[in-house]
Amino acid sequence: ASMSSSGPPKKRHRGWSPGSPVPPPGLAVPVPTIRPSARTEPLLSVPVPQSMLTGILQPQPIPAGETVIVPENLLNNSGVRPVILIGYGTLPYFYGNVGDIVVSPLLVNCYKIPQLENKDLDLLGLTSSQLLSVENMILLTIQYLVQLGPDQIPLREEFEQIMLKAMQEFTLRERSLQMSAQCISVSPGQLP
Repeated sequence: ASMSSSGPPKKRHRGWSPGSPVPPPGLAVPVPTIRPSARTEPLLSVPVPQSMLTGILQPQPIPAGETVIVPENLLNNSGVRPVILIGYGTLPYFYGNVGDIVVSPLLVNCYKIPQLENKDLDLLGLTSSQLLSVENMILLTIQYLVQLGPDQIPLREEFEQIMLKAMQEFTLRERSLQMSAQCISVSPGQLP
């Protein structure tokens, strides 16, 4: 049987193929220490947001140290193994069927930049103090990926330009804050 296509073949990330829904185990790290919840009240005693009542689930931030229960048969029921990417901060504790999830450092490892030499920074018009934090780089990455259209492919060159622009804007803001602080410093003898 011949297969017809409505356009050019779709490009896929080279680390993923349709036949491998679960990431290779060599890329996973152990789940953080698991401890049972110390709560005495029921888990659902928290008021339910109105958005959940209308059928739209809004993810809520989970404070570090809280317990997240991984449901039984998550992998069998969903057909995929959720991957939690370590980005910034501390993960909650996972309890229950933790074998059905993968915790991966791949995201944060992408931003562990080797020290750039001063000549490289000079070529970019930057100094070492202008480099962005890992947290800010992750936020810029998410912002870039979210703004892409459904048929757009992320381009390294575009993303590098976004990072460079962010570093330069950071420097301009720092300089303007320093200059405004210097302008505000007026001694009483300087007043008319």
